[in-house]
Amino acid sequence: MNDFTANLTAITDRYGDDAPALFEAAFRRREYRLRHGGKHCPICERDLTVSAFSRDSQARDGLRGYCRECDREKYLARQAAKAAKAAA
Repeated sequence: MNDFTANLTAITDRYGDDAPALFEAAFRRREYRLRHGGKHCPICERDLTVSAFSRDSQARDGLRGYCRECDREKYLARQAAKAAKAAA
């Protein structure tokens, strides 16, 4: 059994009859991204390639809402706020 078959079996076991619909939705998201070739980041207001966004299985298009750079800046700001709160 190869990795793909093992993953497919695990997904089918977990989701049962919903598995084909989930696969179809995932493929539609992927096709949309490939066809349009990019996405807009609402924080930095730039249109970027798909590779500039992290994956997010919960999102409709399969990608995070913000680009990696903006995600990093938000993360660092949260960490700095946590450190400041802990020091106070």
